[in-house]
Amino acid sequence: MMQLITNVRQHLPSWLIKASFTEKLVLLAPVAVWFSYFPTISFGRQSGTNLELSIAVIYAVILALVELPQIWSRRHLLWRQKAVWLLAVFVGWNLLSVIWSVNPLRSILVSGLWSVLFLDFLVIYSLPSLKKMISPLMRVTITTAVVMSLLAIIQVVYGAWFDWGLCGGCVARGFGFVRPSGFAIEPQFFGSLLIAPILFLSYRLLQNKATKYDVASLCLMLMALYLTLSRGALYAVVVAVLVQVVLVYWRTSANWLRSSAVVIAVLVGSFAFGMIWHGVFTQLNPRVADGFYQSITKSISHLSLGKINLPNPTPQQSPQESNSATSSQEVTPDSPPKAVFDGYVAKSTEERTGMSQLALEVWIKSPTQFLFGVGAGGAGRAIFQQSGKTSGEFEIVQNEFLSIGVELGIVGVVLLLALLLALCRKTYAKKALAWPIILGFVLQWMFFSGLPNALHIYFVAMLMFAIIDRVDEKAEYIS
Repeated sequence: MMQLITNVRQHLPSWLIKASFTEKLVLLAPVAVWFSYFPTISFGRQSGTNLELSIAVIYAVILALVELPQIWSRRHLLWRQKAVWLLAVFVGWNLLSVIWSVNPLRSILVSGLWSVLFLDFLVIYSLPSLKKMISPLMRVTITTAVVMSLLAIIQVVYGAWFDWGLCGGCVARGFGFVRPSGFAIEPQFFGSLLIAPILFLSYRLLQNKATKYDVASLCLMLMALYLTLSRGALYAVVVAVLVQVVLVYWRTSANWLRSSAVVIAVLVGSFAFGMIWHGVFTQLNPRVADGFYQSITKSISHLSLGKINLPNPTPQQSPQESNSATSSQEVTPDSPPKAVFDGYVAKSTEERTGMSQLALEVWIKSPTQFLFGVGAGGAGRAIFQQSGKTSGEFEIVQNEFLSIGVELGIVGVVLLLALLLALCRKTYAKKALAWPIILGFVLQWMFFSGLPNALHIYFVAMLMFAIIDRVDEKAEYIS
């Protein structure tokens, strides 16, 4: 064992061996965020809240606590920064909303987690060694994303025969194939975790700086993204990549057409291979009656919101043939059943739009509620009590902006938009990389809400802001 440890240490960069505990802890951020739901420590359910601790949340708390003394000692320097003030005001508004919250327990937990993220930002922002950590952070991010993409590909294979370990909405009996979620709660959150590394690698490819490993990694990530069949994540990445292509063209037109064609070809090819992968393991799945072609038709129908429906190759049967087929099925009870969904799942869209409509109605119900909201984390209870149209207070708004509006009022929305604008302004010099990532997350926010399952968004934003603010903009920090 000692010899193994010695060999590992010999292959590590000398800086990493000498790095402080905090520096090593920050390097774990790209790993910890992938474990946002599995495994978890559960303490039950109460007040519209699942009382759980995930590895990602535990990591965020540890990072905040270990540097508290250093943060306090640097407080005079930190408080001079406008970014610190702006984030402090937003977090402070969350904390203040506990006073008028309709759900005090959930408000305390949500505002408490925001406070932890604020401390994490201070830790990252004040690291003296931030500049030399950029390259290792990028390597850890890409390596982890590749490993998790491979896991997603394997989950599709595994799920053709087994359900254990897969989320309830991921199993093959839904579409005939598995929609992988890794260690996240749902496929859409897994897809969201892939946004930043995908856009980083596509940026390198557009800049003609990508290695063969980068291209292979990008293909794996895009394939894994497609396998989730998460419309929010897929739409966000496609739009963000197209915007990135335009931004790179504005910066430099050298070899732009060729590199852009390569990026788009990689994206389309990876998605196509993901579709085939779904089809192959639908065909091989002994537990569903669907085959390769049915898998393809379902994918296209679902992603196009039911607008594109490929023809059914099965010829129309006469009533006599239909009755005969039914009788035949009845005498072969061991034949596998069809998958639950036969294409576009309209219910998924209707639930999201329905909750968004209810959230908007509750938000503008009174001037006071419009201005100040119902308190951080209180959307589920407020919508349930004031509309009576949901099944309970555990329902959430599947739109982050509307969720913030209901909970923190127009004041909270303005503060959130101010933070996003400040991030865009600070990252202007690296807009071809940073802005598509920001856009990807903003677009995905239209499809989900919540804090514990989306910590990666805030860590990516923290790192981008801190790196670009702390490092000379003329320095080439993307290696």
